[in-house]
Amino acid sequence: MAGGGKVTNTLGNIQQVLKMAQSAAPIVQQYGPMVKNLPMMINMIKAFNESESTEEVEDGDKDPVFEDEEKAKVKVNEKENLHKIESSIKQPKKPAKAVKKEDGISTPKLYI
Repeated sequence: MAGGGKVTNTLGNIQQVLKMAQSAAPIVQQYGPMVKNLPMMINMIKAFNESESTEEVEDGDKDPVFEDEEKAKVKVNEKENLHKIESSIKQPKKPAKAVKKEDGISTPKLYI
């Protein structure tokens, strides 16, 4: 009967792992898309920091005539950065579902 206790302990451990996985599933579903978009968010932060640093460097003692031209250059730089970010975003392709539905035949559903 010593082997029976080991099996019971193993089943108990498996149940604990399954309970933990079930409790973590909603968290993964909630934060998964955000984690997926982290690289894009980091690129956006870098682009905004670059545009802010160019504004700080360009802010000094300037002639009022050239300020408008430099502001226009900053706006162009910001637009270029946004264009880079937008082009780096890749739209995920949805796989084509080839669901063939026949009348009168039921299909089993798997709930996990």
